[in-house]
Amino acid sequence: NEARTNWRPLIFDAIEPTLQSVASKDDVEINDVVAAINRDLWTLLARNKTNPIFFSAGMTPLIYDSMSVIAYGYGSCTGLSILFINALRAAGIPARLAGTPAWNGDPDKGNHNWVEIYDPKKQEWNFCEPSPGGMDRTLDDVDTISKNPHSRWFCNKQRFDGKTLVYASSLSKEQSDSNYIMAWDWNNHDIPGVNRSCYYTNVCS
Repeated sequence: NEARTNWRPLIFDAIEPTLQSVASKDDVEINDVVAAINRDLWTLLARNKTNPIFFSAGMTPLIYDSMSVIAYGYGSCTGLSILFINALRAAGIPARLAGTPAWNGDPDKGNHNWVEIYDPKKQEWNFCEPSPGGMDRTLDDVDTISKNPHSRWFCNKQRFDGKTLVYASSLSKEQSDSNYIMAWDWNNHDIPGVNRSCYYTNVCS
C-alpha cells in the first residue's frame, strides 16, 4: 500500500547499463540478471555514489515507497525489498514482496520482508534479500535465488517453528488465497496475497 509514483523510467534508466552488460554475455540465466541488479542498484540510485543506499531499521511506513527510499538514501527491509522488486520488474523479471508480520506468531518478536522471484525455467518462486537488507549481508555479499536458502539469517528452525506465517503479495484477487498481512497496517485487508507459510516452513526448518 505504498505511494504510487512513476518510478519505472527512473529505475530503468539507472539499471540499463547493467542490463546491457549482462546481455552481452553468453547463456544468460535469470539468476545472472538478479545478481547484477542486486549488486549495482544500490549505488546506481544513491544520492552520492560513494554512499550507497543502506539499511535502516524501523522506517516503515515513513519511508518505504521506492521514490522515498531513493530520496532519503535508506530504508528498512520493506522499502529496500520494494525498490529491488521494482527494479526487477523494470527489467522484465516477475517479482513480489513476501514476508511475515510476526515471527513465531508473536508481534513482539518483530517482522521481516524480502523478495520472491519467479524462475520460468523451474516454474517456481524462489526468494532472496536486497543486498543492503540482510542483518549480516553487505553489498559485497550479493544474494541471488541460486544460493542455499539457509544462508539467509532468518531461514532456520528457530524462526520457522510452525507458528510463523508468511504471505506474498499478489496483483490479482482471483489468484490469491489470502490477504497480504502488513505489520504496519494490521487492519488493512485490501491487499491480495498468497499464503506461503507451508513453503517456508518446509524449506527453512
